[in-house]
Amino acid sequence: MALVLIGGISGALVNRIQAAPKPLDPTYNWLGGGVEDNGRTVAQAQMDYGCTGTSSLCATGKPTSGSGQEGLRSGMPEINYANKIELKLTVAQLALLIRLLYEEGIFAMKNIASLLRFFSMHFMSKKQEHISYGSMNKLYYSSDQFTGIAVKELLLKMIAKINKMFFPM
Repeated sequence: MALVLIGGISGALVNRIQAAPKPLDPTYNWLGGGVEDNGRTVAQAQMDYGCTGTSSLCATGKPTSGSGQEGLRSGMPEINYANKIELKLTVAQLALLIRLLYEEGIFAMKNIASLLRFFSMHFMSKKQEHISYGSMNKLYYSSDQFTGIAVKELLLKMIAKINKMFFPM
């Protein structure tokens, strides 16, 4: 049993060493699944993100050395800042809106973590181009009164528009 455990650990260590950057290997700042991984080679990022080199993009990398832009492939959608939807909300306001929608049963998905990862990967706030999953998760569970007021005002404006559109007096 101990030999199997040692063999498994040493095999993982050999894989990590083989993936370590050589002096001339290009490195990238990787972004995938809402997690940023700086100064890593393609091989290192493939190990970290579990990408196989096939299917759809699971992480993108901006070069820190070498040249070009790399993408890792797996079962996750492409992450590209140019494709993110910009919102005129703060991250805290977005997190509270997501929480309200979730608690009202609007999302068929029951996994809150996956939901928050999706929003952090596909949206940017008025102040932040990159919304981390950690930040979104923290703000989802800890809204403050100022955020509540801002979201309440937004919802009241939306209700006023519905009243104007469908129930004119």
